[in-house]
Amino acid sequence: TLPLVNGDYTVVVRARGYYDRQAQVRVVNGLASLNLIMVPYAEPGGMRIVLSWAARPYDCDLWVANGLPPVGDVNFAVFWGQPNNPPSIDASLDGVQLDRDSQLGWGPETVTVRNTTAPTTLRVGVNVYGDGGAASNARCFTQPEQYDYTGCHFAGGELVEFFDTYGLVASSSYVGSQGDWWVVGLVEKLPDGSFSVGVSGAG
Repeated sequence: TLPLVNGDYTVVVRARGYYDRQAQVRVVNGLASLNLIMVPYAEPGGMRIVLSWAARPYDCDLWVANGLPPVGDVNFAVFWGQPNNPPSIDASLDGVQLDRDSQLGWGPETVTVRNTTAPTTLRVGVNVYGDGGAASNARCFTQPEQYDYTGCHFAGGELVEFFDTYGLVASSSYVGSQGDWWVVGLVEKLPDGSFSVGVSGAG
């Protein structure tokens, strides 16, 4: 236990097998709380794409799609309903898989791009699926009032981070509280096995 005087601090958290994480913490009356997502290392030549958010909306979904069709085309995407896209449908998504689907707020949701994935362009998006919590599996637009539905839209601050073998490559945070689809950006796996990430602002 390390007693701290009131104020703002920068905290670095380390754990074996995980990327170092840095966060800002405010100590008030000797107390502080920290919600921090620890991300396991990507394998050499691979990438992890991580979505996190706050308590609401309950269910945000991370999508990784072929860079050519629209994000919403489920035949060319990895998402909760198709965590491993069959190579017979789209070989460009071979080795891309959804590791975790979170439905009760905070996340994380994680997609792993394996080192075996061929050079390709991937489009990354986020969708607000629902805000009914554990009581309902329905989408936002069918949500009954008793499930404390607050609207099928982002709350603001939703965060997507991209990690390669060496650490954080890029990140993007949603600004504002409108809309239920966010096209985060593009990931290019280059012929030499490295990654190039381009993100766009939102909100």
